[in-house]
Amino acid sequence: MENTESKVIIDSMSPSLPVALIVEEDANTTYAYLVELNGGAIGEVIIATWIRNHNPAPSGEGSLNFSADSAPMLPAEFCAHPQGAPRFKSEDLECLWSEDNTAAAISEKGELLCVINFSEEGEVTSFSKDCIKANELALPLENN
Repeated sequence: MENTESKVIIDSMSPSLPVALIVEEDANTTYAYLVELNGGAIGEVIIATWIRNHNPAPSGEGSLNFSADSAPMLPAEFCAHPQGAPRFKSEDLECLWSEDNTAAAISEKGELLCVINFSEEGEVTSFSKDCIKANELALPLENN
């Protein structure tokens, strides 16, 4: 397996809530993390949302748990691109916040990749364009 060191490719703070959206990429995957901000410092992760595998996806559900070394790859049965898809160019990505700041989205050249809806009551739902079947890391994002 390739080096799994991750790097931030885009981040954005909410205009009015103490949260930020951080997109990280490693050799195998790209994830969006909605995180709490505590006095400007990054606090707890509210939700991690799978965006894309960059290498062939594993078969079967296996482990969808995060480790200290890397974020999990989504199994093939959940992926639009089970053989993997290209990495993103940070200059092609944009973070968009809803008017009421209860949702954040990542787009690539204007096309939605990921949407995270959240509420002050703690309800969080996340969607990914490359996800084709509901799982614990993302729900399918259907552009209707």
